[in-house]
Amino acid sequence: MIATSHSDQLKRDDVKYVWHHYAQMKEYSEEPLVLEKAEGVCVEDIEGRKYIDAVSGVSVANIGYGNRQVIDAMKRQLDKLTYNCLLYSSSVPTISLARKLAEITPKGLEKVFFTDSGSDAVEAAIKMARQYHYQTSAPTKFKTISRWISYHGSTIGALSATGRPVHRQPFAPLLLDFPHIPPPYCYRCPFGKEYPSCDLDCARYLETTMNFEGSENISSFIAEPIIGLTGAGIVPPDEYFPMIREICDRYNVLLILDEVITGFGRTGKMFACMHWNVTPDILVGAKGITSGYAPMAITVTKPEIWEAFWAESSRLFSDGHTYGGNPLSCSAALEVIDVIEKEGLVEKSASLGEYLRCELEKLDHKIIGDVRGKGLLVGVELVKNQDTKETFDPSLKIGAKIARKAFERGVKIFGMRLIEEMGDFLCMCPPLIIKKDQIDTIINVVDQSMTEVEKSL
Repeated sequence: MIATSHSDQLKRDDVKYVWHHYAQMKEYSEEPLVLEKAEGVCVEDIEGRKYIDAVSGVSVANIGYGNRQVIDAMKRQLDKLTYNCLLYSSSVPTISLARKLAEITPKGLEKVFFTDSGSDAVEAAIKMARQYHYQTSAPTKFKTISRWISYHGSTIGALSATGRPVHRQPFAPLLLDFPHIPPPYCYRCPFGKEYPSCDLDCARYLETTMNFEGSENISSFIAEPIIGLTGAGIVPPDEYFPMIREICDRYNVLLILDEVITGFGRTGKMFACMHWNVTPDILVGAKGITSGYAPMAITVTKPEIWEAFWAESSRLFSDGHTYGGNPLSCSAALEVIDVIEKEGLVEKSASLGEYLRCELEKLDHKIIGDVRGKGLLVGVELVKNQDTKETFDPSLKIGAKIARKAFERGVKIFGMRLIEEMGDFLCMCPPLIIKKDQIDTIINVVDQSMTEVEKSL
């Protein structure tokens, strides 16, 4: 614990010098949070207060904090090789990790392009799909279709695919002309229908959009298998992705699945697309691959796509990142995957995630509209009226208030509203190493925090 005067100075310096990501700095400045250390599923601030990190940082710390196996491996790597540029050479950890990723990703994916962050990896996937078509038999294909209520990153290409209007609006003149389609959001069906009589219009609309835009112009379709922090764990019907896969195949459109949040055990499978036995043409991963121990992201593709770049020098993939495939990050990722496999964290995520979701469904609160998710990615949509699904006035910030009350009780959850058409929501995605009694604490804190906020309405 840092002395009070020093901690106050750190908070002042934080607000004065650090520009926080996606944060309204005036609001943040009212209660800045400076963390000092972490262990397991808990983080501790500079004043010694501990919190259960029920969001894994931002769905990153899948194996938790302070894992000695990972830390010791990184220390050993520091003594060997700290940097390599993939422009002209490789490294032992990079090769070992690529081989391991070819083993654990869906069958057929085996060519790994390394980047630094999820945004970079999505950007690479979009560019890879475009250049693949350009160099094969479909040079007019350049557009990527994506979905509303989605997040794919903050770089221009990734933001063009992102379906959060609030984040797109300031940069609208800069964005690429990427079409968006409605998501498989059964709780608030964009088509006003009910599953299963809906005939999966949300999937069929992909084909409709391809026809409107001209399928000869469509390069790829990108989607999160389960909509993460934008939709608080929206899970599609079982038929959705097999149907999407068939449509993409029929129109020679590459399917990109963004597993930045859902990958590496988060949803109870190593990758969420495995719930439906669907293999994308390109898979994007980040966050959980290193569990936050070092920056790392991947874009993994099928050999037939990679082969389109194997020939004359003019066919090289025109993309690269200074820290892509960094030996230190790769050594961390290898150990993280080893921990996930040896400790059975994928299976643990499935069982404890089911427990968390079911217990949240039992909570008796009139403001709970929908509880959803898979594995340890669970969301609660909040409503003013359960029967009509009427949302709260956004200015009330109901989700944020509940999250604040939970934080005061020692549990960090997400509570927000990102899409006008949705209600406020809570989202929980704790580390996969979490124990049942810690999940019980999360549930009790959420229950108490909801009760307190409800009384104030």
